[in-house]
Amino acid sequence: MARTPTVAIVGRPNVGKSTLFNRLVGKRLALVDDRPGVTRDRREGEASLLGLEFRVIDTAGYEDEDPDTLPGRMRAQTTAAVREADVALFLIDARMGVTPLDEEIARWLRSEATPVILAANKAEGRSGETGILEAWSLGLGEAIALSAEHGEGTVDLFEHLRPHIEREDGPEEEDPEGDPTLKLAIVGRPNAGKSTLINRIISQERLITGPEAGITRDSISIDWEWQGRPVRLIDTAGMRKKAKVEDKLEKLSVADARRAIDFAEVVVLLLDGTRGLEVQDLKIADNVLQEGRALVIAINKWDVAENPSSLFNGVKAALEEGLSQVRGVPVLTVSGKTGKGIDQLLAAAFEVREAWSARVSTGKLNRWFEDAVEKNPDEPRCRFELGRVLVLGGLIDEGREQLEAAATKGHGGAYFYLAQLEDDLDEVNDLLQKASSAGFKPAADMLAQLTASESVSAFHTSDRGASMVIALVAIKSSVIGMMSFSPIAARK
Repeated sequence: MARTPTVAIVGRPNVGKSTLFNRLVGKRLALVDDRPGVTRDRREGEASLLGLEFRVIDTAGYEDEDPDTLPGRMRAQTTAAVREADVALFLIDARMGVTPLDEEIARWLRSEATPVILAANKAEGRSGETGILEAWSLGLGEAIALSAEHGEGTVDLFEHLRPHIEREDGPEEEDPEGDPTLKLAIVGRPNAGKSTLINRIISQERLITGPEAGITRDSISIDWEWQGRPVRLIDTAGMRKKAKVEDKLEKLSVADARRAIDFAEVVVLLLDGTRGLEVQDLKIADNVLQEGRALVIAINKWDVAENPSSLFNGVKAALEEGLSQVRGVPVLTVSGKTGKGIDQLLAAAFEVREAWSARVSTGKLNRWFEDAVEKNPDEPRCRFELGRVLVLGGLIDEGREQLEAAATKGHGGAYFYLAQLEDDLDEVNDLLQKASSAGFKPAADMLAQLTASESVSAFHTSDRGASMVIALVAIKSSVIGMMSFSPIAARK
């Protein structure tokens, strides 16, 4: 298979590199904010520009700092990206003109073997004309006038990139069995050692690490192979308690981490072996399970953990109590520093992926459920939960059957969710009345809304049929909006 041409976007902080990256990949993958220094690790994506297909790398803003500092470590990642790329796209801010740091970056790029394309971003209007002329002083030729935010200058960019990207390669062979790549996300609290572990797994300093908590911001995916089997590793930002997350960037980073969980097949929850299991770890694990992803628990920093035997047994016991809804979640010990337990971790990930992707027929599922109901004293709740999941998964008739069985045994929530399956307003009202009488509070709120919707609609039209339709749409939208999506719905 031919290697995909690669373009590295470089420049000082806050010149619009991430905005251009998002424009080229066609989606908001990279975090963008007005403040400088948002990007830290290099992020890669599949880009398309007027028919040109290539891989683009978003890099951290280049800063002249000591190599041991965080900006210095970020600069080392930028250097690595340029040396791996087929061409470097050097961005300056056309409105600010050429700065001393731009001149330093230009000197560095001229010393590298990678070809360089110079572009002046934020060149919309006439405010950037001076900066475009100043760019000649950098010794890299004429600058392309760009506006990453507004999509201007893409034709000129296409013409400059084409000589470096177009290749006369034959067509790629398609995999007849689909994509076998294991999509493996590493999640956890800040400073649990996620980036260090991935660097150890791939045997290179691909991700920025250090003693500072919260270094990782973007979710970074890395394609790699383990024993000849393709793996896409995804590093994520640390996830703190929701009440402690106040900064906008941290909120964006956590949202990005949640999207990574949704994308993954298997999620490794990395625990800090020096701190043990905390409530936030259980919340993250529950979020993974709610998204319907396979879960593996790994206790990191095992090489420095105190009383490892009691720690391991304590974590296992706490997981059995805190995640009582699932049994048999693998719990392993690893060390991102020494590499201990990495092969066992990856083997477990492939094993749980195989179990996670196994297909179960509806008949087999129903037989299993009936057996589980017989052994569970809370039959109405069991039938309600299964019915809700089946409906959200598209198995309407099967789900209705379970919801009706739960409703006949007095489960208020079952009446409530049956209401959203009805097209007759009177029947919706009757079901909501039963749900409310059974003590299901949201049903009372829905009844109040239904009454208000019908009265308002009737005031504007004398046609009661139209009024009923408007009220029914309002009530069904509200009911559906209050339903939490199931793992089956999330995967459809």
